[in-house]
Amino acid sequence: MLGSTGFALLFCVAVFLGRLTVMDGTSLSLVWPAAGVATLWFALRRGAGTVVLDLVLLSAVTFAVNLWTGAPAVLAACFVAANVVQVLVFHHLFARWAPGAWGAGGRGPLTGVRALGALSAAALLATAAGATIGPTSVWALTGYWSWVTAGVWMIRNTVSVVLILTVGLRVGYLVSAHRRRAGDVAGPALPFRRPCGWGAVELVVVLVCSGAAYALAFGLLQGLPVAFPLLALTVWVALRFDTTIVVVHDFAVGVVAVTLTLMGHGPFAAIADDSTRALVVQVFVGMVAVLGLALALGRDERDVLLARMAASAAVSERLAAEAAEHRVLAEEQRDLAELAMAEAEAREAALAEAHAELAERSAELAERSAELERSNAELAQFAGVASHDLNSPLTVIAGYVEMLGEVYGEALGEQGRDWVATALKGTTRMKELIEALLAYSGAGSARCRRERTDLRTVFDQAVLDLQAAIGAAGAQVRATSLPVLHGDPVLLRQLLQNLIANAVKYRSPQRPCQVGVSATPGADGWAVAVADNGIGIPPEQREAVFAMFAQVDPTARSGHGIGLATCQRIVERHGGRIWVEETPGGGTTVRFTLPQRTATGPAGHATRPAPGTASLN
Repeated sequence: MLGSTGFALLFCVAVFLGRLTVMDGTSLSLVWPAAGVATLWFALRRGAGTVVLDLVLLSAVTFAVNLWTGAPAVLAACFVAANVVQVLVFHHLFARWAPGAWGAGGRGPLTGVRALGALSAAALLATAAGATIGPTSVWALTGYWSWVTAGVWMIRNTVSVVLILTVGLRVGYLVSAHRRRAGDVAGPALPFRRPCGWGAVELVVVLVCSGAAYALAFGLLQGLPVAFPLLALTVWVALRFDTTIVVVHDFAVGVVAVTLTLMGHGPFAAIADDSTRALVVQVFVGMVAVLGLALALGRDERDVLLARMAASAAVSERLAAEAAEHRVLAEEQRDLAELAMAEAEAREAALAEAHAELAERSAELAERSAELERSNAELAQFAGVASHDLNSPLTVIAGYVEMLGEVYGEALGEQGRDWVATALKGTTRMKELIEALLAYSGAGSARCRRERTDLRTVFDQAVLDLQAAIGAAGAQVRATSLPVLHGDPVLLRQLLQNLIANAVKYRSPQRPCQVGVSATPGADGWAVAVADNGIGIPPEQREAVFAMFAQVDPTARSGHGIGLATCQRIVERHGGRIWVEETPGGGTTVRFTLPQRTATGPAGHATRPAPGTASLN
């Protein structure tokens, strides 16, 4: 709204100045700057969405000023129609013929003779369309008509459009390009070339020469045909300075020439007819404008083409460098591919060799495994045979020694009877050792049959087997949170039986014997603990107790040192591990793990007792 109002005021001033040059009896102005202001108004407001408002303001200002300066209302209305048609026709043609130019819908500068021709042709055709309404209306209302009058209308409007619009488009383009550059958008293709050094001196010289030449031609040399040599100054400016300076120079000298001519000065003042004089001076101004713009815009077009060629060359060089880089990368990738293929072949060969070696070792391992199975079977058979063969003589010896004691006990005396008792104890211990060795051998050689096993049932069976020893020791053996798991029930029964028997055997004489068995779930199975409050195991012996024939108390005669070694074999057969800890408050806690795929309850459902520690309760 503010921009439209400002242009409306500027247009009002231009209309008023034009109406000051009305020819007597015709209401037709010799000069009409409002034509250029109107086209610039609508070019700068393109895309603002105020076309209707701008047309209303243009019409109102044209009608009011013409009416105020003495034009009849009907003629003022005809001038309104002529101005509106002229503006609309120009912008339609200009946008169609120069769509890339700033002010016509594009963002680029006005460059080249072709763009100047499009602007000039659009201005000429637009003013011709306005002339069909303006001069015709004057003829219809005043009865005055001449081709010179129509020519004055077209030339004055065309020159006004070319002069004023080119100045406005150039300045507007530079401002717009500066804003885009400030916003990190591509800068102007044709920036303002500020004259520096000798260029600034040359600009001052050409301005001084222009002022002096026009003062001489339009002041001192009245009536002499020296106007057209002034075009040399326009050529000088157009060839040496930026287009912005050229259009401003053309506009300034055009205003000076028209103003002095209308005031009766200069080489065109000798023409008696006002219309002809106005026509000639505006033809001169048009020549100045077209000549200067043609040279300047042609140079701009050349600069743009050179810039594009330089950009294309830079792009070509960049593409060539990228292509060379791509070739190098392709060669490197080819080398890497060849190296990878060679490595792959080497790996395949190594893998094949490894597979062959693995197959050989697998066959060797299978052979050794079969041999080990045969050896274990033979060992188990040997253990059974040895047990039977050793037990038979021991039984005979034990029987005869016992009979000797019973028959000749009185005759042997006290010392003889002690010897008989010692012999019977030795045969009993030897029998127990043979049975322990047989159990140890069976724990390592027997097949581990994993099946669904209730550890509570296994515990009850072990306690039942040890009932006599437990009762004799007055021990309390309890179990909590024992799950259903997968394992060999026979081996697990032997495991618990050995651990509970050890706990009862190595009880403390200072307190009642208590043994607790519990289980807690772990990441991959169950952790079982057998805790007692017995004599305990010193820390330095907690690893050695799992060796064959190891004893905590070497002076004790009740143990043979094979039980814990047998327990270790059973746990390792199940894939677990076993270790010894101290029971809080004194005693020994033996812990072992039983890895499980799935642990289930009595009905086949997962069972997870609450986590806890080994307890004697």
